[in-house]
Parts: sequence; structure tokens; C-alpha cells
Amino acid sequence: MIFSFIYLYKLLFIVVIFFDLSHLEQFRWVQKINTQVPNFEKIKDVKIMKKTFFDYLAPKIEAQNQQIIQLRQKIKNNLLSQQSLDELYKKYNVKTKNTKDLLINLDIVPVSMALSQSAIESSWGRSRFAKYYYNFFGLQCFTKNCGLIPTNRDKDAKYEVRKFYSVDNSIKSYMLSINRNPAYKQLREIRKEMRDKKTKITGSSLAEGLKEYAEIGHIYVENVKTLIRQNKLEYYY
Repeated sequence: MIFSFIYLYKLLFIVVIFFDLSHLEQFRWVQKINTQVPNFEKIKDVKIMKKTFFDYLAPKIEAQNQQIIQLRQKIKNNLLSQQSLDELYKKYNVKTKNTKDLLINLDIVPVSMALSQSAIESSWGRSRFAKYYYNFFGLQCFTKNCGLIPTNRDKDAKYEVRKFYSVDNSIKSYMLSINRNPAYKQLREIRKEMRDKKTKITGSSLAEGLKEYAEIGHIYVENVKTLIRQNKLEYYY
């Protein structure tokens, strides 16, 4: 009896030692997330899969844009306290603490561009980062254990892939990055110019400022624009 107990104890110890803890972590994370995200991988018809993908994300992206529009109106109408403005200056990386400069950074992201990038970055919602961690935009972080280490990461690289508890949080972080990161200053300048000219802000135009989003630079820009054009995203969304 004692021998059997010791044997079982050793067997359990071995199982624990050799169990892939990454699967345990993934299991725990999945228990916390909303399971209502469509399973894009199971949709075999490509046209239906694409439409399902776009229709799922587009309203969520538009909802975030509406929040930005409402906030812009409050700034223009002087409805925010100085404390609120100071928080926004910090959040959107506006060193001048000037509302005109704040409005340059705090602006909408075209739904067509966001959809195109999410399709590219998440492999149409089928990557494990999108399926299990709601990261539809390839967003990264740079402190140890801040996210997930991709299997194909270079050994000298320090970045990790961020985890989110909802698609909405992923979209918010993506838009904030577009609106505050120095790497996308050109994009914001293009957007301001379109605002000044009172022309429609389009994904194809703003995509020119995405050269720093991926290592492939201008090729990435062309990929984003091509996906917008081929799927008629500016027409439908």
C-alpha cells in the first residue's frame, strides 16, 4: 500500500514537471475571455470568412471612433477641466500641452485601415494571439513577462506579444498607438492635412504613414492598401 502511494506520488511529480506550463497558462486565460468571438478557422468559404471577420470587427472599431469624436467635441467646446486635459496630454504624448496639438493626435482611425491591418496581423483572426489573447493588431510590449514570446522570435529580440481580455481593449490600444507613437507622426500629419482641407479621411491615404508598423516598411504599406482595395473596405465600411 505504501509502495503504491509512493509510486503514484512520483508519477504525479513527473507529470507536473513535464507538463507544458504554457498550455496551463493558455487554459487559464481562455477561461477569462469572452467566447463569443467567431471561430474564423472553421469557416471554409473564404468570402463568408472575410465578411464575418469584417462584420465582427467593424462595429467595434467604429464604436471607438465615436468615443474619440465625442471627446474631440468636448475639447473644442472647452468642456474639459484642466486636470482632464493634462491627463490627455500625457496619454496622447503631447508635450506642448496645447489643445490644437492634442486634436492632431486625438483623432479617428479609418475603419478600412484598421480592418486591413487586423486581417494582416491576426491572419484573419486565426493566429493564436487573436484566438486566445484578443491581439488582432500584432501589438507588442518590451518588459519581461509582459506578454507572450512568439516561437519565431530572434534569440536577441526582447519584445513580447501583448495579451488582452477583450477585443475592445485590443482596438483601444491599437488606436492609442497610432495616435501617440512617434513612429506614426507622418500618418497624423496626413490626417491633419485632410482635416484642414475638409476631405474624407481614408484608410488608403493614412496607410502611407504606416512604414514603421512592420519591418518590411513600404511593402507593408502596399499590403494594407491592396487589402483595402481588393475587399472594397472603403466602400462597405
